[in-house]
Amino acid sequence: MTRLGVSLQVSASYHQLGAFLDRIERAPVFIRVDRADLSGASDTHPSSERTIHVVLSTLYIPPFTLADAHGSR
Repeated sequence: MTRLGVSLQVSASYHQLGAFLDRIERAPVFIRVDRADLSGASDTHPSSERTIHVVLSTLYIPPFTLADAHGSR
């Protein structure tokens, strides 16, 4: 099993970030939000864009093959 991670930095509104995180939550595979940092716009203007740094990860299990069962030669 291998942990795969990705770091994204994007500009989006607070509502766009919410829609993105909703899609992550509904993904057919397990994706973990390890970190989400917001900077930029003030809380009084949630529709304005802000810089968002998101770190995501998931676990990957390589497919089992017959060669794995017999060991590589």
